[in-house]
Amino acid sequence: MRRIPTLLVTLSLVLSLIGPLTALPVHAEPDFPVASGHFYTQASPNGAAGFGFRVTDDGGIPFWSLYQQLGGPDVLGYPISKRFQWQGFVHQATEKAILQWQPDAGFSRVAFVNVFDELSDAGQDNWLLIFKSTPKPNISNAGEAGQSLDAITASRLAILDGRPAIKAKYFSVAGSIDPVLLYGLPTSSIQDLGNSFVVRLQRAVIQEWTQDTPWAKAGEVTVANGGSIALEAGIIPPAAKSPELPPIGGEPDLPALSPDAEQVANTARPAVVKITLPNGDFGSGFIVDPKGLILTNAHVVERANIVRVRLPDGRSFDGLVRGRDGIADVALVSIQAQGLPTVRLGNSDTVQPGDSVVAIGYTPVVPGAPSSRIGVVRDLAGNPPFGGAGLFEAIGSDTFIHPGDSGGPLLNLRGEVVGINTAIFISDSPMQTLQASSLAINVAKAFLNSLR
Repeated sequence: MRRIPTLLVTLSLVLSLIGPLTALPVHAEPDFPVASGHFYTQASPNGAAGFGFRVTDDGGIPFWSLYQQLGGPDVLGYPISKRFQWQGFVHQATEKAILQWQPDAGFSRVAFVNVFDELSDAGQDNWLLIFKSTPKPNISNAGEAGQSLDAITASRLAILDGRPAIKAKYFSVAGSIDPVLLYGLPTSSIQDLGNSFVVRLQRAVIQEWTQDTPWAKAGEVTVANGGSIALEAGIIPPAAKSPELPPIGGEPDLPALSPDAEQVANTARPAVVKITLPNGDFGSGFIVDPKGLILTNAHVVERANIVRVRLPDGRSFDGLVRGRDGIADVALVSIQAQGLPTVRLGNSDTVQPGDSVVAIGYTPVVPGAPSSRIGVVRDLAGNPPFGGAGLFEAIGSDTFIHPGDSGGPLLNLRGEVVGINTAIFISDSPMQTLQASSLAINVAKAFLNSLR
């Protein structure tokens, strides 16, 4: 499943508002540094050339620092997801583990998710046994009541003595990482599954093969990739599994918001919503009527009639797609609510080159509430500065719009919406010049008035 993309266009291609995402120039190396971290393409699903996942320390969450410290791909495998919110925490999955950021006023840390415990809680034990040769947990916590953590650890690890090859594999973790930290403790006895002896752990499964299989020879001992199994089992959100394009020209140094722009963003943010389709795709929108009318792009809602609308305050509603115009790329969604926060609609005819503008939307680069970026208007004809096709009555700016921002508002410094963020044009020059295009709000207002 894919995230709703902010549309990207190279110099040699004509922009298609409902067509597939156009890839950026592919880097020569399969992985490379980006700001605050590293970008990896090795685990991109379906062989999507140039796409991948970044591991960073963005937002003060030190996933990249820990990833390096613990041995990187050699120990944790390659990243297989973007950051995502789950059970109230920020996570990111690698092939062998799921990292969890646990913020605390006194002691914040990155922890490993007990993947196989979570799969058990999700009712996946039968699936694991049948399709992943993973035994069901059969060690009860009740018998360990009153014991110290050291005593419980020693007792659980003694289970591995039953198969020396499995025990050796458990303690052969590369680097200095503690295997208890990486794999957790056994949650099953070692079981004979016919072609292998297997022990289930909190975060991994170790298998000693007694017969040749397509993936292992008799006598080999393998460790199942907990992160990859979690992804296959469906506990990682669909949008997080969709690979992203590498940052444009490294990671751009995005300009900080001026005090005026920050005030505009803070005022408008409560009315900027996340719109999610039944298949997990998502984009942005904004509330224009306190009774629940929302403007967005037509390519955000695609052909759906019902979408899910989430407000920054956490409330969530079913949204009815009241209408869409695929040519102008605008759509109207309504939800059943009263007294909602709204944004003011301005007059896009008053916009001039050189005006500062603020874009707001649900970029996955910044989990949680909608994020904002500032830019400057460059063009009023919807034409990219390096050629190619333009948009229908669009405002061009140098605002760096990320995937997921489509459908969000573009505001002037008076706090008025002057456009709907729609696309990014990207040149194929070495500098990879970009220009964001936003549908002029006057077009959207005419559309809105026709449906009221």
